[in-house]
Amino acid sequence: MKRLSSIDMNLLIALDSLLAEGSVTAAARRHGVTQPAMSHNLARLRELFDDRLLVRVGGRMKPTPRALQLQPALHAALLQVDGVLAGRPSFDAATADTVLNVASTDYGAAFVAPLLIADLERQAPGVRIAVKPLIHRELVGQLASGDIQLAAGLPFDDLPGTETQLLFEERFVSLVRTGHPLLDTPGDVEAFAATPHCLVSPFTRSHGSFVSDALAALGLQRRVQLELPFFLAAPQAVASSNLVVTVPSRLAEMFAATHRLVMFDPPLHLPSVAIRQVWHERYTDEPSVKWLRNTLAHLVQKLHAMPLEDRLAGHWPRTSDEAAPSPTR
Repeated sequence: MKRLSSIDMNLLIALDSLLAEGSVTAAARRHGVTQPAMSHNLARLRELFDDRLLVRVGGRMKPTPRALQLQPALHAALLQVDGVLAGRPSFDAATADTVLNVASTDYGAAFVAPLLIADLERQAPGVRIAVKPLIHRELVGQLASGDIQLAAGLPFDDLPGTETQLLFEERFVSLVRTGHPLLDTPGDVEAFAATPHCLVSPFTRSHGSFVSDALAALGLQRRVQLELPFFLAAPQAVASSNLVVTVPSRLAEMFAATHRLVMFDPPLHLPSVAIRQVWHERYTDEPSVKWLRNTLAHLVQKLHAMPLEDRLAGHWPRTSDEAAPSPTR
C-alpha cells in the first residue's frame, strides 16, 4: 500500500485507455485530455514500470509483453474500484438470502416476530429473522459490530452512537383474575397498593418501576410478592393467585383473552412510554437494515389500525396487502 500511495491513480486509468485503444490520440479522446497530455502520461508510465509499454509497429502502437501481462489485472482492478465508488447495491427482499438479527424483550418479540414472519413468508422468503435476547449492557457493542441489526421493544435510554424511530406510544394497565377482591373497590389506590403485586422487570436496571414511583408520590408503597424477568410468565401466575400485575396495554389485551383475566386502569396516573426501534448510526444507510426498519414501522402502523378482534385472532397485517415495496438502496 505504501507504493500505491505514491502513484497518481489517473496514470493507471490512462494506461488502461492506452492499452485498450492502442493509440495515444484515441486514448486522449477517451480519457478526456489533450494528445500532448496523454503523451506525457505515457512517458511517466514508462518510468513507473521501467518498460516501454507501447511501441510503434507500423501505424499502430503495440503493447510490450509486460503491458500484455498488466492489462487484464489492471482493467479488473479499475472496474472493482469503480464499483466501490458507484454506491451501495440495492437490497431486494424478494431475492435476498440473509439472516437479520433483532434484539428484543419477550414483550417486543410477542409482536415483532409474528408481524415480520407473516409478511416475510410472501414478500421475502429467503430472509430469516433471528430474535435475540436484549441484554442492555451489551446492546451498543452488538449494534456497532453488526451482530444485532435492530433492537425493538421497551424504551431505551440514550445509547451512544445510535439512532431511534418511534413505533408507538404505550400505556400501562393492570390485570387480575376473575373474581379478584380488588375488583370490588375500583379506584381505591390504597387497596391497590396493599394487594400483592407481580413486577415484571426485563432489565436488571430501574425499568419497570413506574407503579412504585407513582405510589411513592402518593406516600404509598406496594408489596411485590413476585418479580419476573419475562412478561409472558406473568399471566399464568396472576390467573392462579391474588396477584395484580401492571403491563403494557397491548400485552394486557392478549393476556386477558388467553387467560381469562380482567383488565382495568390502575387507580393512579402512570406515564405512557415511547416504544422505539433502535439501530447503530453506522448502519443507517445499510440497505438491508433500512428495509427491515421500514418494514417493521409500516407493519406496526397497520397493526394499530386493525380491530382488536382481528389482532387477537392472529390476522396479522402484511405489506403484500398493498403494492410490493421497491428495492432499498
